[in-house]
Amino acid sequence: KATKVSYAGEVRVDYYPVGKNGEVHLESLRTNYGKYLVTELRKSAFKNRKDVKSAKFENARRISASAFQGCKNLKKADLGSSLASIGSKAFMGCKNLKSVRVSSKKLKAGIIYKLRVVAVAEDGSRISRSPIAYVTPKGKSYANASKLSVSKKSVSLGAGEKAKVSAKVIRLDSKGKKLLKVSGVKKIRYMSSEPTIVKVTKYGNITALRAGAAYVYAIAADGVYKRIKVTVE
Repeated sequence: KATKVSYAGEVRVDYYPVGKNGEVHLESLRTNYGKYLVTELRKSAFKNRKDVKSAKFENARRISASAFQGCKNLKKADLGSSLASIGSKAFMGCKNLKSVRVSSKKLKAGIIYKLRVVAVAEDGSRISRSPIAYVTPKGKSYANASKLSVSKKSVSLGAGEKAKVSAKVIRLDSKGKKLLKVSGVKKIRYMSSEPTIVKVTKYGNITALRAGAAYVYAIAADGVYKRIKVTVE
């Protein structure tokens, strides 16, 4: 169902059918007046839909607020190469969302690109931001990490006790290539989800500060990560 149609061949939709396999494929909409590119999805378009399992955007430039909020079965989203903005809470409550892909035809192989995701409230204030990810498009020589392994999946400590964890890259996104090296950036970075409970150094040395639970994240240069649960008694 279209609510906004422009003569430039673009359309904003209130509703778009969900395929039998649970995919929402936003591409184009054919009407009695011709074919229109779907460039915007309205507010709360698929909110709390249980049948949505994946979403793919071909030409969408904006996903409005709460568009997929509460879609608990949504597992992956391909945002395409035209997306300019995502409204607040667009993917809130999508607890099974594991993969989000953004593509671009303008990226060049061999060039290292820096990416960061910033969460912003409706008033424009910043809530949080991710670590910087360094990636390169698929080329002849180098590839990005696609999977890590960690020395421990969980750690239990008493306050004041210490432990060490380590991680390594075990799979790349292209076979027969070398892992991308970024000057000044370690192959694996470590971060704590709760620095007041658990402290971790850049070498993976953990110190338990007070009772509670936290995760230590081992993060590759391109943002691929594994997490280790740390319980402090």
